[in-house]
Amino acid sequence: MGGGVSAPVAIYKIEPEYSEEARKAKFQGTVVLSIVVDEQGLPRSFKVVKPLGLGLDEKASSGPEVALLACQDERQAVAVQAPSK
Repeated sequence: MGGGVSAPVAIYKIEPEYSEEARKAKFQGTVVLSIVVDEQGLPRSFKVVKPLGLGLDEKASSGPEVALLACQDERQAVAVQAPSK
């Protein structure tokens, strides 16, 4: 991520369900979130950076089920803000 800080790495990720509105419209795409990952590797806050609409943004930003390895600088775990799709 720069400055000697490693990027977060997903250990597992459960994709959010499609909204009924998007399913009926047969709409698909990728919502991009900005996620703050704490020192324990837990996602803490989510912000939609690239929205899609049709209820997909809400599904994606309602707390993605993901576990991450904590980011580290040369010596210790650190909190970072990272993009996520």
